[in-house]
Amino acid sequence: MVKFKFFIHCDGWATGGYENTNFAKNAKEAKSQINEWNKKTPNSVTLISIEEISNAEFAEDFVGYC
Repeated sequence: MVKFKFFIHCDGWATGGYENTNFAKNAKEAKSQINEWNKKTPNSVTLISIEEISNAEFAEDFVGYC
């Protein structure tokens, strides 16, 4: 399991956009997700980092988010 951080570029934002986080099975899936988003709106999302996490860390992050 990986947690990946990315930057979403937004026209008109003073900061140019915002950071967000999502989860994937592995780094390949995370990169694939970024590519899918960029197919819809080219160069709209930039990958910042990919971090391996345990199932327990995922549960804490994901459940804590809800």
